[in-house]
Amino acid sequence: MPENFLKAMPENFHDSQLRSFLLLAYRQQATGYLNVELDHHRWQIWLYRGRLAWCTGNRHRLRRLQRAIKLRTESQAREGWNGLVAATKQNLSDSLWEVRCLEQALVEELLAIERAQAIVMQAAIEVFFVVDQPSARFQWIAQPIDPIHPNLPLSSALMGEALTRAYNLQRHWQRLPFNPLWADRGWIYLPGNETAADTSTTMTLAPLLDGKRTFWDIVAKLDPNYANLGGVLKVFQLLWQRKQLAVIELPDLEMSHQAPQASFSLKVACVDDDPKICEKIEKIVIGNGHQFLGCFEPLAALPKVIEAKPDVVFLDVVMPVINGHELCAQLRRVQQLSHTSIVMLTSADGLFDRARAKLSGASSFVSKPVTPDKVLAALKRHQHNQVVAH
Repeated sequence: MPENFLKAMPENFHDSQLRSFLLLAYRQQATGYLNVELDHHRWQIWLYRGRLAWCTGNRHRLRRLQRAIKLRTESQAREGWNGLVAATKQNLSDSLWEVRCLEQALVEELLAIERAQAIVMQAAIEVFFVVDQPSARFQWIAQPIDPIHPNLPLSSALMGEALTRAYNLQRHWQRLPFNPLWADRGWIYLPGNETAADTSTTMTLAPLLDGKRTFWDIVAKLDPNYANLGGVLKVFQLLWQRKQLAVIELPDLEMSHQAPQASFSLKVACVDDDPKICEKIEKIVIGNGHQFLGCFEPLAALPKVIEAKPDVVFLDVVMPVINGHELCAQLRRVQQLSHTSIVMLTSADGLFDRARAKLSGASSFVSKPVTPDKVLAALKRHQHNQVVAH
């Protein structure tokens, strides 16, 4: 309902051009994008059936996505999804490749819907903050969009929340001599006028002002929930008055078309007669920059694993012809696999099962059902053990 859209908005916010356009699009259940031009820059606010799908612009697309992912997904490892790796696999000619990236994670159950919506919300707040200016030019472009995951676009209430939060950020910003467009520029600290009275916030902020971070990047480090934004901006103002602050143009991050490898890139194998288990582990492993080998036939697994020499092997316990304990014992007899971690996959999680797994040579085991956090925890244990061993 439109009433949700207006909920809790300040009175003087009702004159907002952006709010008027979004409210009209919502009421008409429109699909397309709102094109916004301001100071020779352009942004697109995409709506799908009246709901907010994504906000983007002609600059900092990857930087904005990266920041939103880091801010609003808490621990990526916990969800088993690396959004930046996933982004490299998208068709960049698609105007909504960021949305397709989030959709893929939702379909594969690697990202909770609440976190995906929080990413959309974060991007919206940043764009709304910049474009909702009296001098901005707005134009609605009706354009068909391929179907979007039904739960991903923001509801009217969440759109209203994003507008309100952007407005509150503007109120703090307008007290300072800064152009809103500067939020996407790099900030540089110029030392020279420090005093003994400088606060810990000032000293904490200074190292972040290295010319490689935007205002949004810096706030993400210091105050991700904007709880003390006024205090952070006062430090910006103080440094500006002392002539200890400069702004420079900052390019977007470069999009690599190859998935970045993890700091310890691992070769991971999975032996399980259930292809679905192997496929699920494969998505988690590949999505986090590691290599993967899957084997559905236990009897054929031994020569394949020996040839591949993986760092970690996920091995199902219950399999036909040869069970996981027997195969584990055979793998442990191979000298080339002496440093390989063997992780047993089992539905049984009792003391006897743990003891039997250890006796057969297993390094650890993961109880079913397999989840991203369990798989990634096993990989991290292997990485830690290798560092300690060396």
